[in-house]
Amino acid sequence: MKKTQKVLLISGIFVVALFGLGIASFKIMENSNDYEKAQLEIEARETKEQIEREREDVKITAQREAKAKAAELEAKTAIYAGIEFETGLDEDSTETEVMDVMHKMTHQKVRSQDKWGAIPMSPKIIEEVYKIVDLSDFQHRDRLLGIAARWGGL
Repeated sequence: MKKTQKVLLISGIFVVALFGLGIASFKIMENSNDYEKAQLEIEARETKEQIEREREDVKITAQREAKAKAAELEAKTAIYAGIEFETGLDEDSTETEVMDVMHKMTHQKVRSQDKWGAIPMSPKIIEEVYKIVDLSDFQHRDRLLGIAARWGGL
């Protein structure tokens, strides 16, 4: 019986060792999966943070560009006492009022230290001035029409 007891004892120890080894292997695999999952979560978080930083950088760059454009525009227009985007002219405007508007339109073409008022020489404004002069009976109508036509390429 001693021999049988030894065999049973060794077999029991072997089974317990195999069971322990199985549990240990399972735990190692489980920890490995948890570790990989944690690494993926860290990578996802880092990627999300990187995207957020890049978006913020784009916003900051856009704001800087907008400020630079605004500063550039301000520098370009700083020599004017004020820019007007409406002429204030209508069919009843006087020749003096039309000439004043045309004078302000020339401020973007003339170098001078002092300029009071400015109206952009845009196609829309040139056309508006041309129509008003064309429908008028101003003393200098023909000359004013010629100037407006040259400005507008008419």
